[in-house]
Amino acid sequence: MAYIKKRKTGVNAIEADKPFDKFYAIPDGKAVFEKPEGSSVIGTFQNSYFPIESTNFRWISARCKLKTKADESTNEYYVVTGLYGVRPDGKEELIGEHVSNSISTTETVEDIVFDVASSSSHPDLTYIDSTGATAGKIYLKLPSRWKNFKEIKIGVPWKEGWSYCRPMWFAGSNVGVKTAVWPALQVTVHYRTGMKTDFSDVRFIHPDGQTFLCYDRLNYRAGEWATFNILIDAIPGGSTNRTPILLFYGNSAATDKSSPSTVYKGWFWDFEDGVISDFAVLGGTLSVNTTSPISGGKSIQHTGNGADNKSNFFICSHNYGDPAYGVEYNFDFKIVSYGTQGNPYFYLCSPQYYDSENFFWIDFCYDGGDTYVRLCYNAGVTRLEISRTKFCAGKVPTGVKYNVNVLFSYDGVKNRIIVSIDNKEYITYYGGHFAGYTNNYFGFGSNLTGTGLWDNIKIRYIFPHQPTPVYYNPHFFDNFDDNSISSDWVLSRSGTNANVVETGGELRVTNTATGNRAAIRTAKRLKPPYLVRVYAKRTENIEFLTHWDGSWSDALNPNNGIWWIYAQWVSPRKWVVHQMRDTGISASYSADKELDTAYHRYDFYVYENYTRVTVDGVTLLTIPTPNTEGYFAVTGRETPVGVVASYNDFYIFDAVNTTYSNSLIAPDGTPGQEDMELIFSKPGSSAPDIPLRAYVDELGTGGMNTNVVLGKSQGKYRIGYDSIDKYIGFKFKPLAQGDKNCNIEFQDFIYEYEVLK
Repeated sequence: MAYIKKRKTGVNAIEADKPFDKFYAIPDGKAVFEKPEGSSVIGTFQNSYFPIESTNFRWISARCKLKTKADESTNEYYVVTGLYGVRPDGKEELIGEHVSNSISTTETVEDIVFDVASSSSHPDLTYIDSTGATAGKIYLKLPSRWKNFKEIKIGVPWKEGWSYCRPMWFAGSNVGVKTAVWPALQVTVHYRTGMKTDFSDVRFIHPDGQTFLCYDRLNYRAGEWATFNILIDAIPGGSTNRTPILLFYGNSAATDKSSPSTVYKGWFWDFEDGVISDFAVLGGTLSVNTTSPISGGKSIQHTGNGADNKSNFFICSHNYGDPAYGVEYNFDFKIVSYGTQGNPYFYLCSPQYYDSENFFWIDFCYDGGDTYVRLCYNAGVTRLEISRTKFCAGKVPTGVKYNVNVLFSYDGVKNRIIVSIDNKEYITYYGGHFAGYTNNYFGFGSNLTGTGLWDNIKIRYIFPHQPTPVYYNPHFFDNFDDNSISSDWVLSRSGTNANVVETGGELRVTNTATGNRAAIRTAKRLKPPYLVRVYAKRTENIEFLTHWDGSWSDALNPNNGIWWIYAQWVSPRKWVVHQMRDTGISASYSADKELDTAYHRYDFYVYENYTRVTVDGVTLLTIPTPNTEGYFAVTGRETPVGVVASYNDFYIFDAVNTTYSNSLIAPDGTPGQEDMELIFSKPGSSAPDIPLRAYVDELGTGGMNTNVVLGKSQGKYRIGYDSIDKYIGFKFKPLAQGDKNCNIEFQDFIYEYEVLK
């Protein structure tokens, strides 16, 4: 790249291609304002530059010097320095203006700089964070020529054909900007009225307010939730930053536009091209199945070589490297046949294949009666089963598609592996096997002579500081004041000795006798990430359930979920959390805590692979949890007789916030002829910035749109240009107006840019 600075001074200060008025050029490099005595006039001229070295360049800045001196003190004159961009079609667009609305009797020299490299140009659209009359107001600082505009309004840049728009805000981490090989952000959208039940009408728009974001609809439950991986360049770091993404929905004619090959940047295989060369077979036969594929027209197929050992793998030749950030695998699997030997195993995948002697694997294992999901590892001659969970009675049926999701991460000490199938968690492991190994591969495989299919393989990184949703507006609220449990809730009891009733403006868990539990759960399942806020007070205790499948293993214990219990009957009193799986406890956590009998606020921040719970804003516990769907429920201890727990004011939040309308906002009041700004009421005043567009009707000609106004978390909006480098030339167009005698001079017009070579 070559850095170039061009100066246009002297007689070139005034362009010959356009008549100038009340300005004249002198050879020493000045453009001087000439005002006739005793009259108020407006003077104009222009100074332009078009790079000739190359058409491939990047603008850096445009600048000039302004010298002013008034003969007497007055505010009856001003100077506007406008910078315009010239498009390839010859049309000009205002980039920004510098306004000097008073001129001192002391000679003053100003450096007027338009730093277009960072697009920090005027005019600005700002809102005020203060309280009082200015709270929540937007100020649009207009060009001095605003009086030529018939009408100016602001509004959300709308996606035509869609009925609803909701912003989602995300906070970065405190460790800086996060970009990587697969910068895919995972979000869950819970169903709203107006959405298609399969979520195929959902679209995402970049924080710039206009760029369509590629996405992959990873999975969904009709009418309840859908999980999307969104391709976005970066989420700015810093937990106080707020980056908006606009969510559009409400288009009955829309179809799903998932583009996984773009989202995962080459780490996606659907085998529709028939190419399987990215996978190397270590044993058995690898082929393309076109007769009974999982989806589309083709799937990758593996048939075992008859051996009952690790040789029956095929691995991806792409090395995903160090798993320190965390890697998520998602793929579809189907058994074609068990083979002549009644194959008891199918290697669903190997999430970490370091070499032929050191690797993890996950499989379906049939023991003669039931089939289990297992996590195992191989280290040299040692083969060890780490964990198993029952999957089904008998063998897994052939010809049935299963979606498998595996989270594999390393925190610097141990590996964490979470395995879920069809959105149900089966394995959660945290241990030190192969911890710190790098240069890793992933693989799959059958065993003996069995044949399996794999398809739609997707790989993405999970950052340790993944951007997180910022919650402002609840998706759901119930204050339990009508003394009637609505259809948004489902009563679930392990027996008839316990019940949940809505009375006295609250929910009460009540035992008529001992020996049973009663819970009330959400009617629809929730999928991370989300936030549940509920107020609770104990008589005996309080209990919550997240990730719950709604079942009971017996009269006292919920099954398959995360069970949060305040145990006031132990010393010291504490919170105990059990991970319940298949009628048993697979993991437990605890934190000492004394709890009085008053109402307290409980916030459950449920993320992709962990949950953080706060009490009155103070963190109580953070534990690993699966990225799976489930109900949220409240319950209480099975003893004593009477009310054991009370709950009130229940909120559910997800990343999606307040609905914005496709209507334009007019300015407050009627500005005067000489006003230099218009004031707008800020939409969604309780939430941070969103992209806005200024809509301008110039001289009643039917209207035009300015470029998008970018929202900034520091409380500023500014006009944002889709690309400052679209302009083939820049033009300064100064303007001066005055009633009194004054000296106004422009000089040193400098244009800076880089030629890209």
